[in-house]
Amino acid sequence: MTTSDNEEELEVVSVIPLDIPMEWDYDTSHLYKYRITQRTTLHFLSRKYRLVFCLDLSPSTSIVDVTKGRVVLDEVFTTLRQCLKGIVRPFYVPGSQLLFQPEVYLTIIAHTPFFKSQSQQVLVQGWLLMATAQTYGQMDFTREKSELGQKMTEEAIILGPTTLTNPMVSPDIGFVDMLRYGIVALQLLPENSSAGVVVITDGVISLPDATVFDSLLVQLRNQTIACSFLQLGSVYYPHASLGYVPFSDLMNFLATATCGAYLATLPPIGDDYDYHMNEYHKSLLSWGFQKFMHGLSVDTGYEGISGFYSLLPVAQEATQLMRKKERENQLNTTLNAVLSCRLREGYAIKQVTIAEDHIQLVLVLPWKYSIFIEYHIRSAWPPTQSSLNTVVWIEATYEFLNDVTSDVHRQFRSKYRQSMVAKYWSTLQHLRDTDMLLVGLQSFASNPTYFKIPDCIKRGHPVFYRNPGHINSISDATRYGIVHCRQAESALTALLAEWCDFILIENDSYIKFLYNEGDGEEQPISFFMVRITSKPPPCLVIRLAFLGGTPGHVRNQLVGHISERIQGLTFPSRVGLTERSKSLPPAIHQSQDKLGDDMTLSASSAMRASVVRPLLTRVASNIPCCVITHKPIEKILIWYDKMPSNLLNIVPETPNSSSTRSVYHKLGATKSATHNMALLSRYLHHRRWIWAVQAPCAPAVSLNAVARILNTLSRIRLQEGFNFAYSCNGIITMVREFDMKLELNESDGEGLMETCSEGGLATFPCVAQYVIFPPHITNCSRDSIVDEDWEEGDSVEADGEMQIVTECWVEPQNGVVTSPSPHAAHLHDCNYRQLAQAKH
Repeated sequence: MTTSDNEEELEVVSVIPLDIPMEWDYDTSHLYKYRITQRTTLHFLSRKYRLVFCLDLSPSTSIVDVTKGRVVLDEVFTTLRQCLKGIVRPFYVPGSQLLFQPEVYLTIIAHTPFFKSQSQQVLVQGWLLMATAQTYGQMDFTREKSELGQKMTEEAIILGPTTLTNPMVSPDIGFVDMLRYGIVALQLLPENSSAGVVVITDGVISLPDATVFDSLLVQLRNQTIACSFLQLGSVYYPHASLGYVPFSDLMNFLATATCGAYLATLPPIGDDYDYHMNEYHKSLLSWGFQKFMHGLSVDTGYEGISGFYSLLPVAQEATQLMRKKERENQLNTTLNAVLSCRLREGYAIKQVTIAEDHIQLVLVLPWKYSIFIEYHIRSAWPPTQSSLNTVVWIEATYEFLNDVTSDVHRQFRSKYRQSMVAKYWSTLQHLRDTDMLLVGLQSFASNPTYFKIPDCIKRGHPVFYRNPGHINSISDATRYGIVHCRQAESALTALLAEWCDFILIENDSYIKFLYNEGDGEEQPISFFMVRITSKPPPCLVIRLAFLGGTPGHVRNQLVGHISERIQGLTFPSRVGLTERSKSLPPAIHQSQDKLGDDMTLSASSAMRASVVRPLLTRVASNIPCCVITHKPIEKILIWYDKMPSNLLNIVPETPNSSSTRSVYHKLGATKSATHNMALLSRYLHHRRWIWAVQAPCAPAVSLNAVARILNTLSRIRLQEGFNFAYSCNGIITMVREFDMKLELNESDGEGLMETCSEGGLATFPCVAQYVIFPPHITNCSRDSIVDEDWEEGDSVEADGEMQIVTECWVEPQNGVVTSPSPHAAHLHDCNYRQLAQAKH
């Protein structure tokens, strides 16, 4: 069990012997000695979970289930309610008397595959699932479901038939979109918790492009996200399914590859309450490196209950496959380093064999359907030497092995076969490169040459320099003001350079050594990298990368230390304003003194900023250089390069299906896919306001007057605690995190001390974004102002309509705002809808 309130990172709760003695019981289990063998399985539980339920509302769910006599769509919310009913029940951990009731944070997404759908697909986010609060949660969920159904009905009436004016994404792209929504939603839930995506679907999905699917699978594995599937409907009937065939193999494979669960039939949950670990607990809350190889029969042999489902169909098929040895290699590194690296990549433990002088482990990676990559490790036992032998085996069908063992330059007529072979060799090459890189990193402390720093580098000179095109670049051609962050960036980079041992890349990457406690700073034992990324400026992200094997408490201590120092950075005192600053309006130089650098370093509740003087009346020394956020704002940041072509449409224009495939193919290998505006426009709550400053045929309005109005709006948002996060072509995005409270009873709040504030309230951050567009003019001849259209003091001709456009994006966090700043007191007790509307 992973713990958050104990000093130990892991705590052994119970041990269940394979052959249980007659006199053995949970209250006497500590009196026995247990032997760990290669058949011993480990099951991990966590005190905190974050789960995202993706409800598939595609047209294929509209068919009638002839066995049950009802439409499959009617089972979606019934299945969700039944699953939540099973999860919320507390249970005794098998083999112990520990009544286990973890914190479970839920986000429920209703996914529709329509291109032009403008309905918000998030029913609820950050819902704390508790047994005593179940009634409240169902009432609130029913209201959200009703609103979603009303919006979908209205859109269906407006858009008309799906064959002409209401295009839909293909099943493969729709399946990818569901998982993308799940990944983004998980990043907005509390950290330091076990993550999982649960897809409730009829299984009518398709295999996406190989590049997109591999990229998606890597994201799930790297973030340790278990992907599970709850299948709707009954047995497939060809004469009554309208051609909709469930792709059970794809769901089974993805669940297997991510240590999730595939439930073809839903286990019942009765009304009679017991404290046994039910099937939903085993499927969605239990996790292990051997999960898909041995099923989830946690209490096998103890309660006499066999596993209610098994992930063995793929594994049983693997026993009938052919095997081929690919390569054998000797690595000069430790067993712990190789094992932690492979498990991080998604490998699972298939077999462990311990002899007198050596240990052999067999790791397996589900690569494709009926294709497994086995990674054999042989090392001395006990593992005291820094040398081991590795062997890579491939287990697959004869057809695939024949393709990969034939001529390397052979060209296949089938593009799918050609891409599979190319991807296979690329995977093996990546595995080889990773092993070599791992050996180099782990040999850091073995030779003083590796960590001896030249004198010039010690004095602060970077090892490498980058091209100067970074966040400080200013375009002289633009007529719009730019939010600068040069001084704040200089203070930040100076702090990192002073804290770390040397600068690897100027204003980008830094290296810091780690030493054993008590040994001083004579010889480092390891190191970690600090890197600054900008997505986009002035929103910055600081990432700390540690070598595998670095203890968790050491990592947390270093992250907390640098977070406190970054939060303490303030602007240096200024003697006076420059001549250019004096000529600007009052809010301009004030806004330039205030920085909007948002960095997604985890910050504890104790690090929240205290109430200080109003933002616009503080001197420079009181203004922080950086504002640390609790949530990864860069994942959901709204930014525009230009004015939207259609201000009345929230969702950006989507190309046709064929071009959409090419777009997804290009995005598959990049990390920018999560910044898709189409995805965010359906996830975040959105409000856009368009004011007509000058009506048609009305007297001309000075652009200076309009600029003063926009300047006032910016100052109001600064007073309310917003910070600049993006600026381009006159479009400014401002961001603030609000604390949302959830009222708890005394029994509900038990175990939530780390998230509860005074008064018995659990608070959770909620990100609000406010976007201000430059002056906009619409008429038949010109759509907007361009750079060469005006000069200082010019007016707009009377035949156009001058517009001011602003919008607000709020994540749909459950709860209401609590304890805002004095200048934002009017936002107190507002939910996320009211929070967006209050910016009107």
